[in-house]
Amino acid sequence: MFCPPQTSGFNVLNYVRVSVCVSVRVNVVYGMGGGGGDDDDEEGRKGNTVLIPELAGFWMLSLLLQFPLQMFLFVNEETIPSPIERAVQGIMLSFLIVQLISGFFALRHASQHQAKRFHIMQFQTPPGSRSELNLVTKID
Repeated sequence: MFCPPQTSGFNVLNYVRVSVCVSVRVNVVYGMGGGGGDDDDEEGRKGNTVLIPELAGFWMLSLLLQFPLQMFLFVNEETIPSPIERAVQGIMLSFLIVQLISGFFALRHASQHQAKRFHIMQFQTPPGSRSELNLVTKID
């Protein structure tokens, strides 16, 4: 079976794509998994408000870094990819597209939920009392 030589530019882009994908995945798993720490008692008070900026950051990384690199490797004809390479790139690209679409809707739903929760909390706390919004920092 003849395997065409790869250009150095393609190899560099392939290494960049793999390193970006791995670093984003490690950050998603570590960042969303809690990451350790001794502030477990605060997690009940904070709810999932911390997840919205993290999810938005990972979604933007996927959209702005992973998607263009994946598209380049899928549509670039100069490298003469083998059929198995084309199939794997297609599968990875389809998973990335599903991730981007579902992530967008999840972020939109979570942010709308947090906005509604914030507005409801404004009306339920009496003036001068300590609201849940001030409990984000740990009090000694």
